[in-house]
Amino acid sequence: MHRPFLASALAAALFACDNSGSDGGPPIDTALPDTTVEDTGIPDTAPADTNLAADPCRGLPPGGRCQNGLRELCVAPTGDGEPRVETFPCVAGTRCVDSVAGAICQAVDQCVDGQVECHGTRAAECVGGRWVEEPCARGCVQNALDASCRPNLATVRYSNNLQYQMLFARPNLSDWDPTPQPEPARGFVVASFANGRVLDVVTTAMANPATFNIEIVDPAVADDDDFLLAAPVRLTADGDLIYGVFDPGLSVGSHAIDVPSEDARLWFWSWTATRIPSEAGVVIQLDGGGGAAFAFDYLRYVYDFAEGFYGRKAGTSLAFWLGMGVSWNCGACFAQVPWSGFSSNADVLNHVWLPGGADQGYWSGAVLAHELGHWVMKNYGASPNEGGTHVMGIPSHPGLAWSEGFATWFSSLVRNEGLYYDKQGGSFLWVDLDDRRFSSGVPWNRPWPGGGLEQMIDENEVASMLWRLSTDENVDGLLAALSSPRMTTSPFLRGYTTRTWEGLNAEGYALPYTSTTASAPHLADFLDAVVCGGVVSANAVDAVTEPASHYPYPSWAPLCRAGQIPFETRWDPGATPSVTAAWLVPLEGELRLTLVDLRTDPPTEGPSLVIPGGTPSGEARLAWHDADPGVEAGLRAETRGIGWGLAGIRPRTPKAVPAPSRTGPEVVLKGRRWGRALPVVRADREPATPGPGPAPIGSGLRATLKRR
Repeated sequence: MHRPFLASALAAALFACDNSGSDGGPPIDTALPDTTVEDTGIPDTAPADTNLAADPCRGLPPGGRCQNGLRELCVAPTGDGEPRVETFPCVAGTRCVDSVAGAICQAVDQCVDGQVECHGTRAAECVGGRWVEEPCARGCVQNALDASCRPNLATVRYSNNLQYQMLFARPNLSDWDPTPQPEPARGFVVASFANGRVLDVVTTAMANPATFNIEIVDPAVADDDDFLLAAPVRLTADGDLIYGVFDPGLSVGSHAIDVPSEDARLWFWSWTATRIPSEAGVVIQLDGGGGAAFAFDYLRYVYDFAEGFYGRKAGTSLAFWLGMGVSWNCGACFAQVPWSGFSSNADVLNHVWLPGGADQGYWSGAVLAHELGHWVMKNYGASPNEGGTHVMGIPSHPGLAWSEGFATWFSSLVRNEGLYYDKQGGSFLWVDLDDRRFSSGVPWNRPWPGGGLEQMIDENEVASMLWRLSTDENVDGLLAALSSPRMTTSPFLRGYTTRTWEGLNAEGYALPYTSTTASAPHLADFLDAVVCGGVVSANAVDAVTEPASHYPYPSWAPLCRAGQIPFETRWDPGATPSVTAAWLVPLEGELRLTLVDLRTDPPTEGPSLVIPGGTPSGEARLAWHDADPGVEAGLRAETRGIGWGLAGIRPRTPKAVPAPSRTGPEVVLKGRRWGRALPVVRADREPATPGPGPAPIGSGLRATLKRR
């Protein structure tokens, strides 16, 4: 029986053992593999070049180091990113200093330009590295967002509750259910402004409804620069970011992940007490940024749990990046890059980039929790720093499979369900960890006993084994094992080292590869940790690994110590609808390509092309020369591959997800102008009506939130 994870103060004590390993025990039976789940034949994983390559991270510590006045960090994005060393400058007025936490930027002068704080009854702002003070007739008001003179205005108390609208997946996981669902906006920061400066700051209640009570300018005397604002963010008392959801401020389209631009800004919404009076209810609408609010709900829940479970730790601040119509070259991914755009006092090191395109993947709680799983591993465990092109359903190298498999397992723990789901390229897909099934119906790759512990393995098989291993009684211990000495002390005892590779071979595998000199953990190390720590028995591990027929983990001798879919389309410019379709791995079944006109329902079919099964990776071009001038062209693509499937229509011009209109007042926080705020609506005038029928997939989060 699986359950949402709950912290246990005793879990850490399970990993006090400091054994050097044990010998003996029964030999592993090397009987033929079980054929209940089909083996598709995992290739020999011997590298073409057996010479050890240099560590791509050059031996950098996790927090980086200072080099010629710059911060040097190993950036290892999840997804298709490859680990690499990059340098980052410190902001003006600071310099790079090596510390216990790694390379940090410290102020050179008294302060950093833009900082504001109260000096007694005076408001102070940093200009040119020096404090400039302003006397305040009514005293100075300092909070997490601002420091300014108290205005000479009458104030009153204002009470209300904050909600947002979201979408669930349909119960059959075919698409998003279009009916908006109301949710309480727990843990949001609410600020009141007086004369354009922050007057008071509170946080919405961790309850339903998410209430708040705040000091505001009396509506009877308020004008345009007296308003309220809500933001999906958690801050320290000094105003430094703990976590939050940000808009990258980029144009519609695909972008490379990078240090956020100067146009990046926090998501926030504003209203006045005149337009939405006390107790009326404040609603963030679906098309007004509800996706950002939903992402914050997951971010808040997982971060707060991890902080309580593993303890507070420097350098764990986390930013989600979501822009409507903005997608990323990595899909959805996690990486560490220093960013000081929110506060000059402290960097934000951890980032998750979420796609905001037409697929609306930000509604997938499975994806959000998966990316947060990467954050947990990087900050509380040890990442294998293994990345590169890989395909859903096709085995990958042990380090990558461990990283991705852990994140998918963690996602299932957060949501208390063994289904992982997403929408990509117009098509919904899911992975069933309980039954080892893909939505496409293709065979599930499992390891074989002769392949050893370093054989290529499907990341979803890793997630499935961990999910099957999890029980109400052991889940705390399993999570605690991630941060145990066995999983954080290098060199790792199984002797695996990070691998690098260049793309995929003709069969879709990440081969050939090169082993580096960097020690890295993988699944066998984690199983060692939980067996050594007494979290689970050797028999329980054998029940999920099935060493005689599948993953040959030697539970009797642990070593102890104290898809991405492989299909792309490229539309040609010009009046004639023409498209190049590329399949990146060999075709198991035939690939049927058809141009369609999306103006009709069902779409009118045009030219088509069939690529036979067995065709090696390649591409084909299809054009509709006699199409109607007003055609809304799309490409229907249908095929079945090894570990993947495809069925859906890819439009020539995807329907853009409109960016919400920012019609609110200009917002100044911490001495910086952040642009105009987003509007909200009054709950008792425009309520969201829940749809009928059974609870949709994803409702586990709501139940989990209520239990905590």
